[in-house]
Amino acid sequence: MAQININWHWITYEIGSKWKKDVLPQLGKLEISESDLSSSVYVIRVAGYFAIKYPKAISPVLYIGEGNFKTRIEQHRNWLGNMSEIMSEFPLEIAFCLPKCTGNNHCRHKDTEAAMLHAFKDKFGLAPLKNKQMEYARIDHEYLPRLAFNDAINIGRGVRCDWAIEPMPSNIHYNEYHRV
Repeated sequence: MAQININWHWITYEIGSKWKKDVLPQLGKLEISESDLSSSVYVIRVAGYFAIKYPKAISPVLYIGEGNFKTRIEQHRNWLGNMSEIMSEFPLEIAFCLPKCTGNNHCRHKDTEAAMLHAFKDKFGLAPLKNKQMEYARIDHEYLPRLAFNDAINIGRGVRCDWAIEPMPSNIHYNEYHRV
């Protein structure tokens, strides 16, 4: 069992954000290069005064993913546009980490994503709204700090959500939310 260190970085993402104009400058301020993101784990979250009402608890998380962050965020643009109906002027928060471990574990980001998905499902009762499948870790790891996942999946200290929402049958996200 390897130890994987997780350190979250945060950026803001507007629905119409452009990679070069809006995202790269934020990454530059964090001293993170575009190539660093090839083995990243990221969490797309709603920002504002509401969160998603999952069966067991409330969370702002919409999606947990891994891999090339630039390519993935571009692929998510379509469903992110559909989320604008509930987000209106609120941007998204994107938390991402570059898992570090001792040894030569090329799958550390995939294993971290899988562990996060299972931790999320255990805590909130479902996978995040936009995750269509559960992933499985190849190797069990110890994640440090011990509660590292909580920073990205919980509402957060000092953040006040006035609303917890869930899709109704007329909403295009209803079936995704109520999947088994």
